[in-house]
Amino acid sequence: MTSTDELWRDLTAALNALEDAGEAVHFGSHQDASTGWHSVPYVVAGRRCRIEVEWDQAASAWRFLRS
Repeated sequence: MTSTDELWRDLTAALNALEDAGEAVHFGSHQDASTGWHSVPYVVAGRRCRIEVEWDQAASAWRFLRS
Protein backbone atom coordinates (compact mmCIF):
# COMPACT_ATOMS: atom_id res chain seq x y z
CA MET A 1 0.00 0.00 0.00
CA THR A 2 1.30 3.46 -0.92
CA SER A 3 1.06 6.50 1.33
CA THR A 4 -1.81 7.90 -0.75
CA ASP A 5 -3.96 4.76 -1.01
CA GLU A 6 -6.20 5.87 1.85
CA LEU A 7 -6.75 9.26 0.19
CA TRP A 8 -7.76 7.57 -3.07
CA ARG A 9 -10.16 5.32 -1.17
CA ASP A 10 -11.66 8.38 0.54
CA LEU A 11 -12.05 10.12 -2.82
CA THR A 12 -13.71 7.03 -4.27
CA ALA A 13 -16.12 6.88 -1.33
CA ALA A 14 -16.91 10.61 -1.66
CA LEU A 15 -17.59 10.31 -5.40
CA ASN A 16 -19.84 7.31 -4.82
CA ALA A 17 -21.71 9.16 -2.06
CA LEU A 18 -22.32 12.09 -4.43
CA GLU A 19 -23.61 9.68 -7.10
CA ASP A 20 -25.86 7.98 -4.53
CA ALA A 21 -27.23 11.43 -3.61
CA GLY A 22 -28.18 11.96 -7.27
CA GLU A 23 -25.45 14.47 -8.08
CA ALA A 24 -24.24 12.78 -11.32
CA VAL A 25 -20.59 13.85 -10.99
CA HIS A 26 -18.75 14.83 -14.18
CA PHE A 27 -15.20 16.06 -14.75
CA GLY A 28 -14.03 18.50 -17.41
CA SER A 29 -11.61 21.30 -18.12
CA HIS A 30 -11.72 24.71 -19.71
CA GLN A 31 -9.21 27.21 -20.97
CA ASP A 32 -9.58 30.81 -22.06
CA ALA A 33 -7.93 34.18 -21.58
CA SER A 34 -8.89 34.22 -17.87
CA THR A 35 -6.82 31.06 -17.28
CA GLY A 36 -3.86 32.29 -19.32
CA TRP A 37 -4.87 29.64 -21.87
CA HIS A 38 -3.91 26.88 -19.42
CA SER A 39 -6.29 23.96 -19.05
CA VAL A 40 -8.13 24.26 -15.72
CA PRO A 41 -9.89 21.11 -14.47
CA TYR A 42 -13.25 21.26 -12.72
CA VAL A 43 -15.95 19.01 -11.25
CA VAL A 44 -19.61 19.44 -12.21
CA ALA A 45 -22.75 18.30 -10.43
CA GLY A 46 -24.56 17.10 -13.55
CA ARG A 47 -28.00 17.34 -12.01
CA ARG A 48 -27.56 21.08 -11.38
CA CYS A 49 -25.28 21.68 -14.39
CA ARG A 50 -22.93 23.97 -12.51
CA ILE A 51 -19.27 23.80 -11.60
CA GLU A 52 -18.89 22.90 -7.93
CA VAL A 53 -15.09 22.57 -7.60
CA GLU A 54 -12.35 24.12 -9.72
CA TRP A 55 -8.55 24.00 -9.73
CA ASP A 56 -7.09 27.32 -8.56
CA GLN A 57 -3.78 27.71 -10.38
CA ALA A 58 -2.54 30.57 -8.17
CA ALA A 59 -3.11 28.57 -4.97
CA SER A 60 -2.24 25.17 -6.50
CA ALA A 61 -5.30 23.73 -4.79
CA TRP A 62 -8.89 22.65 -5.48
CA ARG A 63 -11.42 25.37 -4.61
CA PHE A 64 -15.06 24.89 -3.61
CA LEU A 65 -16.99 27.54 -5.54
CA ARG A 66 -20.06 27.93 -3.33
CA SER A 67 -18.39 28.88 -0.05
